[in-house]
Amino acid sequence: YPDCRFTRPLEVVDGEGDGVGSLPKTLGQDPETKLDITLRKGPYGFYLQRGEPVGEGDDQVKPKRTTLPKENAPGDVDLKLALALLSLPRRIGNHPETSKVIAAGIGGLENVEILIGRFGPYIRHDGNYVSLKGDDDVLTIGLNRAVTLIADAPKKEPAKEVGNHPADGKAITIRTGRYGPYVQHGSLRAALPKDTNVDDLALETAVEILAAKAKKGPQKKTTKKTTKKTTKKTAKKKTTKKKAAKRKTAKKKTTKKTTKKISADKAVSPESTVSE
Repeated sequence: YPDCRFTRPLEVVDGEGDGVGSLPKTLGQDPETKLDITLRKGPYGFYLQRGEPVGEGDDQVKPKRTTLPKENAPGDVDLKLALALLSLPRRIGNHPETSKVIAAGIGGLENVEILIGRFGPYIRHDGNYVSLKGDDDVLTIGLNRAVTLIADAPKKEPAKEVGNHPADGKAITIRTGRYGPYVQHGSLRAALPKDTNVDDLALETAVEILAAKAKKGPQKKTTKKTTKKTTKKTAKKKTTKKKAAKRKTAKKKTTKKTTKKISADKAVSPESTVSE
């Protein structure tokens, strides 16, 4: 076969009338890192990216990315706005009433941070998240407005520490979920029995509950769906077979009747000719 020399550029052409053109679109270079700032489009909408992935496999370092807010038109995004959005999360001040660290790597300061997630910009403070809506701008909102939004947001019960796990020294906490209280250690969660006194829960008891949950492993939720589908399919097959069988039997009956009539006619015709 001849060598194929057909090539096509690896780019996505935006066809939704956003005035962007071909993607990814280079907006310029970051003056500090000298990396390209690009506008891209993913499954959740437009986003900004600084640089490209470095390395391969588990050692790959992903570039900094941030979602483009819905109020910003993709065609109007320039380098200045892109750099401001990529600089998030933004520290806007210390909360006047709290004394807890809200994010790792901040030091000893108690701050209110601004971030952008999949569902838009929000404030994070003391483990709570408050979405920004209306005229609140993620790049210009001040401390007073942020404190007001946090105060007006519905409150969640804070996590209560039971103690540190003897295996790795990480904290075990008691939290309240949709189905009641549970203990958590890292990403492992285990529901507490109904007769458990949350205020008097001992560390040893919490460790035992978590260990029992770890032995059970994750619950499988796909068994019910598969059984329903298979039963429906088998029921359909049975009904179709019955219908086909009825049709065949009807055809056989009609053929028998016609053959009887023909044989009777043949039997009568010779006698009439003989009498003549």
